Amino acid sequence: MEGQVLGEARQPDPGRNFYSVHVQTRDDGPMTLLLHAGGRLVAATDAVDSSNPVGRFRDVPRPDLFELAGLRPLEATDLERPLTNDHTAALHPAEQRDIAYHKPPRIGDVIFNRFD
Repeated sequence: MEGQVLGEARQPDPGRNFYSVHVQTRDDGPMTLLLHAGGRLVAATDAVDSSNPVGRFRDVPRPDLFELAGLRPLEATDLERPLTNDHTAALHPAEQRDIAYHKPPRIGDVIFNRFD
């Protein structure tokens, strides 16, 4: 994967549970890479900004490189799936309350969330 990092990486904050960095790749164009450090999970989205914090999920380019680093790249088709009650049944009640309040539409929006 040939490309470049565009700007500084953003760290998690009280309203966001993931790191993000904007990148430009030769083959896949601009995108944002997301890292959920606690779960060692990596995802890619369309390039986003503060008004659209998590865009359409895309497949992570060169997932093998992330796996070598001990990270688990997630597939776009899984992250874009609609969230159902079956997906949240095993979560802690506090997490279920956050989901009920924020109503995230996709599985990826729960993993990479902006809940407060």
